[in-house]
Amino acid sequence: YQRRAVTSLVFQVAVPSCVYVVPALVEIGMYLNTISIGLENASRNQTFSITSALVFSLITTHTVAHSITIIACSPAYRTAIRRIL
Repeated sequence: YQRRAVTSLVFQVAVPSCVYVVPALVEIGMYLNTISIGLENASRNQTFSITSALVFSLITTHTVAHSITIIACSPAYRTAIRRIL
């Protein structure tokens, strides 16, 4: 029982945290790349603009990731979903 509880808690922390960490690391990498190629060239590059907007919008999926993780890790929720399906 304890092993299952610890695994559940680890997933409930790790999955939503990745939604913050991965986009932040991508934005930092893009910033460092922007410095190396110059601000003028980066501002004209559509790939940078589109990627930055998409990565920034991934941060808003934190609540969805957290909810899915709780549903996946909670036996009561899984049982209820199985009954519904």
